[in-house]
Amino acid sequence: MPENVRLGKGILSKDVELWFKESENGTFAQVRNLQEFPDLGGAAEKVDVTTLEDGNYKYINGIKDFGDLAFTFLYDNSGSSSNYRLMRSLEESEAVAIWEVRFPDGTIFGFEGQASTAITGAGVNAALQFTLTITLNSDIEVSNPSEDAADVYVLITRFEEGADPSELGWYEVADGVYSLTADTEVEAGKNYFRLG
Repeated sequence: MPENVRLGKGILSKDVELWFKESENGTFAQVRNLQEFPDLGGAAEKVDVTTLEDGNYKYINGIKDFGDLAFTFLYDNSGSSSNYRLMRSLEESEAVAIWEVRFPDGTIFGFEGQASTAITGAGVNAALQFTLTITLNSDIEVSNPSEDAADVYVLITRFEEGADPSELGWYEVADGVYSLTADTEVEAGKNYFRLG
């Protein structure tokens, strides 16, 4: 586990990722080039339960309104798997997709919602960006890191396009997961951290 996570020194936003799949039976894919993510939670609305016998207002918690979740990305429309093209396609399909915001310590925020995209305005000498807005269709469910697997993880790295990981001494131990040891077993429910 990264040292700053293990020692409780706080966690950088580096390596926070957004993943999605179009259906329950689909496969998760990462939406690359994430630059900003929104608040993931919110306060419950107050419901007034004051009676004429009370000397002050009284409230109970009502339902939460998380609002829309707006994510900012560095714009890329270079190919069929580029972030903007994937999200535009998802928007046009009007599918209620399944989403996960994954933190580097293994915490996952899961929810369902529909996507819409907008190119962010830009001035001189500025990087092009787009905003992905997700309209929630579910609660936000938080999955905590597995304590059993706190120190059991596979080192995963990103390879340059066209590179053959096996030629670099890496073994594919699960779909898209590489390890430096061939006998690594990838187990469901355990956390695997991407380094590099």
